[in-house]
Amino acid sequence: MASPFKLPETKTRSFSTRALNPSRSVGMKLFLIIIFCSILLCVAGGLLSSVISKGIIETKVSQAGLQTIQQTSGKLELLYGTFMQMTDQFSTYQVLQEQMDTLLIPRQSSYKVMQVYTTLTERLNTYVMNNPMITDSFLIPVNPTAEDSISATSSSIIGTSSILLSDVKAAPWYQPTLDAKGAPFWISEKPTTPESASNSSQAGPTVGIARVLASNDKQMDVFILLLEIRLSDIAA
Repeated sequence: MASPFKLPETKTRSFSTRALNPSRSVGMKLFLIIIFCSILLCVAGGLLSSVISKGIIETKVSQAGLQTIQQTSGKLELLYGTFMQMTDQFSTYQVLQEQMDTLLIPRQSSYKVMQVYTTLTERLNTYVMNNPMITDSFLIPVNPTAEDSISATSSSIIGTSSILLSDVKAAPWYQPTLDAKGAPFWISEKPTTPESASNSSQAGPTVGIARVLASNDKQMDVFILLLEIRLSDIAA
C-alpha cells in the first residue's frame, strides 16, 4: 500500500532540475553581473586613461611648437633688425652723402663720375664680404641726373654684379620701395636676375631689403639701396 506522504514523481523532478540549473541561481546571476560590471569598468578606465594621455601629449606638443615659433620669431626679428640697421648706417654714411651730391651736379665730368662709381662699388663689396648672408648689393639710381651720370660708366647700376636698370624698374618691388619714402621694404622673392654668374645666382633662393637713399643737402632721392640675402641662412 502506497504511503500517503509520498510526493508526486513529476514535481520531484521539476524541483531537482531548478536546483541544479545554474542559470536560475541567484548567486550565479550576481556573479555574472559583477563580472560584466568589472569588464565594463576596465574598458571605461582604459578609454579614460587613453583620452587623458592623448590630451597630455597634445598639450606638450603644442607647448613645444609654441616655444619653437617664439624662438624662430625672435631670431627673425633679430635678423630683420640687423639688416635694417645696415641700411640705416649706409644712408647716413658721410662718404655716400658726398658722392650722391656729386652725381646730382648736371654734366659732371667723367673722371668724377668714375671716382664715385669706384668708391661706392668698393663700399658695396665691403658689405658683401663682411656679411656672408648678403649675396649681392646694389645702388639703383632713381634721380634722372644721377642716372645720366652713371650711365656714362660701364653700367647703369652700381653693384656687386651686373643687372639691367630696365629689369629693376619693371620688378614688382620697385614702385612700393619708392612709395615707402625711405622706410625699409622687404622683398619676399628673388629681387634681381643677374646678367652673368654672381654670388646671388649661385646661392639659390634669396630675399631682399630695399630702401630709398636721399641727399641730405639737396633733399632729393638719389638711389635705392638693395641688399640681396640668402634665404637658407634666414630659414636655418
